[in-house]
Amino acid sequence: MRKRIAIGVMGLLLLGGGATSALGAPKKSGLGNPPNTYGLCTAANNGNKNGWGGLVPPPFQALAQQGELLELEHSSLDARSDVLLACQNLGITPGGQGHGSPGPS
Repeated sequence: MRKRIAIGVMGLLLLGGGATSALGAPKKSGLGNPPNTYGLCTAANNGNKNGWGGLVPPPFQALAQQGELLELEHSSLDARSDVLLACQNLGITPGGQGHGSPGPS
């Protein structure tokens, strides 16, 4: 009986320690950015090699608009580059290997 109690206590301690370290981890999206910004930047950086076909997927629309405002020459045909430009401006370095990434414009 004591072994079961000891095992249960150890399990709770491990679970609590893991949750504490996960919650205390630094946020990759940076301060003031929406929590999914890092993930969207990484997805845009590693996304479809064939592009988006002129249509910006809904999750990326806000970042595409931010990037479009930062450009000198405005074009709606480079939405993925606009997203990456917005990410760069927010100080986010996307993860992954950049497969098919056009790079910021």
